[in-house]
Amino acid sequence: MRKLFILGMCVFAAGCTMPSYPAKNLVSLGQITQKMSKDEVQARLGDSVVIGYEIADEAGTNLKPIKIKNPQRVEIFQRGRRTFEVMFYLTQIRQADDKITDDELTPLVFENNQLIGQGWQFLNQILKSDGSY
Repeated sequence: MRKLFILGMCVFAAGCTMPSYPAKNLVSLGQITQKMSKDEVQARLGDSVVIGYEIADEAGTNLKPIKIKNPQRVEIFQRGRRTFEVMFYLTQIRQADDKITDDELTPLVFENNQLIGQGWQFLNQILKSDGSY
């Protein structure tokens, strides 16, 4: 009977770490706006995101959040005389495969420590430009 309970809890725990489809947003980008400072954005979005839960004790009664860092990466690049900083936030899990891919990230673009835009379309527009987007 105990083995059956443990097996059931393992299935429950595995289900908790799997995303629901369509992919659930892990970070609400609706709480940030253009012209916010980088510090304000980071304060609102935090430095980690919960992607699931794992069993924290043998009884299986307590769950511990599984957290990973956010933003996932930061890149700095120049176009013309302008310097941009891009913070890539994990916002969705599209496939539970232990890999974080670009389609699960949302780029937030900063210039002079101020948010000027977000999303892949905005970033690609800047990357293709000479600095005047």
